[in-house]
Order: sequence, then C-alpha cells, then structure tokens
Amino acid sequence: MRERSVVTPRPEAGAIPDSTNLASSEDYRARGPEAVLAAQDRAAQWSALNAFVELRPEAPAEAGEASGSFAGLPVAVKDMFVDGGRVPTCGSKAHATWLSGTAEIFDRLRGAGAVVVGRTNLHEYGLGTTSAITASGPIRNPWDLNLSPGGSSGGSAAAVAAGIVPVAVGTDAGGSIRVPSAYCGLTGLKPTFGRVSLRGFSGEHCPIDHAGPIARSVAGVKQLFEVLVGEEQESVDVSGLRVGVARRYFFEDVQPEVLAAVEEGIGVIRDLVASVVDVDIPGVEMSGPAIALILPPMTADALATALVETPEAFQPQTLNVLMLGAAMTPEDRGGGLAVQESLRAAWEGVFGDVDVVITPTVPTRPPPVDDPVVEVPSGETHVDLANIAWNGPMNLGGVPCLSVPCGRLDDLLTTNMSLSGARGNDHVVLALGAAFEAATEGVFANRIAPLP
Repeated sequence: MRERSVVTPRPEAGAIPDSTNLASSEDYRARGPEAVLAAQDRAAQWSALNAFVELRPEAPAEAGEASGSFAGLPVAVKDMFVDGGRVPTCGSKAHATWLSGTAEIFDRLRGAGAVVVGRTNLHEYGLGTTSAITASGPIRNPWDLNLSPGGSSGGSAAAVAAGIVPVAVGTDAGGSIRVPSAYCGLTGLKPTFGRVSLRGFSGEHCPIDHAGPIARSVAGVKQLFEVLVGEEQESVDVSGLRVGVARRYFFEDVQPEVLAAVEEGIGVIRDLVASVVDVDIPGVEMSGPAIALILPPMTADALATALVETPEAFQPQTLNVLMLGAAMTPEDRGGGLAVQESLRAAWEGVFGDVDVVITPTVPTRPPPVDDPVVEVPSGETHVDLANIAWNGPMNLGGVPCLSVPCGRLDDLLTTNMSLSGARGNDHVVLALGAAFEAATEGVFANRIAPLP
C-alpha cells in the first residue's frame, strides 16, 4: 500500500451521518422530520453559498410519513425539473413554463422514501461551468467562498460538500455533474445516456443531456443511482478489468498539480486491475465545438418565446449564448450531430480493447468565482472552454463517466479523475471507483467543509 496524503477535515463524529451506506443507515430514518429540519437549518447557516433557489417548508412533514429504503433521507434536486406543476427556475428569471406535471425523478425519489429538502441553484439554464451566472448571483465553493463550485450543477455540489444533504441530483450536458464534483471534492456520475429518466426536465429532448447523482462517496452515488434507475447494479470483479489511459488530448494541457494527482490515481488503479495501457479516441478534439453547435440552439428553441417577449429576464452572458444559438443554421446543428455520431463510433472502438478509460475530470484548479479565466500550459483560456473540452466527449458518446477524487491540490482542495465505460456499463465504472476508494482507505470520501 503506497503512502497517501491525508486531506482534512472529515465529519465530526455523530454530527453528520457518513454517506457510505445511505440505504441501510438508520440515522436519518430514526430522526425523521428532525433530520430534514437539521438539513434546512444547515442550509441557512450556509446561506453565503447561494446553493438553494428555495427550501421546501413541507419537507419535514413528508419525512414523518416516508417509507422505503431511503426513508427520511434529505436530498436536494437541481432546479430544472417540474414538480407538482411548479415550474423550475433553471437559475433564471425566465422560468421553464412549458413544463407541467411532475418529473419522474421526483416520483422515484419519493417512492424510495427520500425527502426533497430544497431545489438547488445553477448556472443559468445549464449554459456554463462556473455557476457564477444565476438570477440571484454567483454560487460559491464551500471549501473557499472566493472560488467557483463548478457548474452548472454548482448548487447541488455545494450543498453536498457543505454537509447540508448527503446526496443531490444534478444534470450534465457537457460536464455539469463532473466539474462541480471535482471542484468540491465529491463523486459524481454522468450515467449512460437515457439510463435516468428526463421526463419533466427542461432539457429532456437534448441528445447530450443526462441526470445523475452527486455524493461524498462512491457508495452514496451508487445507491442514489439505483433509486433513480429503479434497479440494483451488479457487482464486478475489477481485477479482470482492462483499463485505458487517454493521454493524447486529455493530458496535454493540464496544470501540473492536477496532472500529478491524476497520475497518482492511475498508479493506484494499476495495482487493482488486469492491465493499464494507453488508448486514443479519434476525433475527440472536435467535442467542444460540437457541444456549442448542439446545446445553445436547442436551449434557444425551448426559450424562443421568452427571447422575443422578455429578453431582459436573462443575464447578459446567457442572452448572448442563446442569441448565438438561435442564429445557428440547420447546417450548423447538423455539423454538431455529425460529430456526435462520429464520437459514438470512436468510443465503441476504444471499448473493444479496454473496459474503462481514465482521464482528468478538469484540467485546472477551481477559478475565482469572479474570474473565469484559467492558466494552462498553453496559455490563458476561459474555464468553460477547458471544462467542456475535457467532459463533452463523454456526453457526445453517451457513455457513463464517474468522476472520483484522486489527489490533493492543497490542504483543503482535491481534484478528480474520470472513469468512463461502454454504454450500459455504469456498474463497471462504479465498481472500479469503489475499489479505488477502498484502496485509498477512503481518504477522499465523506469530507465536509467546515462552516465559515
């Protein structure tokens, strides 16, 4: 066992339950409404994060009536899903008014007894990876309030890292679960495309969007994922796995401290699996432009009425992106979808040779919340461009991708590596993530930022 650096703080004994075995933990179930009230109280203590659009006053009463494997478990959901006719804000003053009914995600959570304590804030309409652009101001990182928590699921990640809830639901069209997980020291899963229902989601018709879990451990992610898909994930003997490392492109423009942490993680993986080899994903460098040709125009289509009638309801940066999307031609859109088809085939080719591919989740440290420019070896770039370039390939391929903490950047911040698998093999990346977490003795799991 190689020596590991210890990253603190971990939760105080008895203060906030461990998130490694949510489904069998009696703590939340025993505490009932008190556990939900405690979560909402902690959210109030952490108001500086701006993590929530709203807390649900009816949640404590729901906890008293809950039953199921997650009975009484407080969860948070990114505010992009309709719930009982309440349309989501999507982090904007222009709400998703075309939605109605109740999203399937809420039905599945409540069916398992989970209690939705609140709806989390996000980068407006999911069109950025910093969460600095919202109708109510920037969301902040609980490890350092001056830093970005990542986006667009920044509120969900901040709520989990701050110990408000043990798990949360995010969405991901180009890194929006994985980037905040990396910035906030968490584990997040972008599932196989279509595995988690998007019925009742503002981006439900987008061919690159996904919903998935964020937690403080791989086990927490797995258990929430099982609720969201309605089935248990089979176990895997990771000792027989063939692992690829996609060094071209993904490792070429990464800050040295991030690269060192990922290489350390690969060293641990090497001792757990059958083989580790370098692999290449042809055409991966076209991912960023392809995402730009797919997500903005589709979002602009959904918001066409608001763009004409109330353009002032959007933040200026978001309005610019939407107007660019609205101006794209059918040929532009078709070009993005053509890249998507090509990358699907490229991923399939890679997974003919290996079972899992490792990449850095993000190429840099979290940037300041008020400055989206980051320094990489090749020079300065906008953090959105970097993050989407590193994460968009998995969205375009529709492949499952688990982002798991793998090394430290300083006394508080960690960074993540991504484990991608063939479509439908969510259970494989979860198994390898769990094995990695066990091999590192859980040093990066269940970390909770101290109150400021």
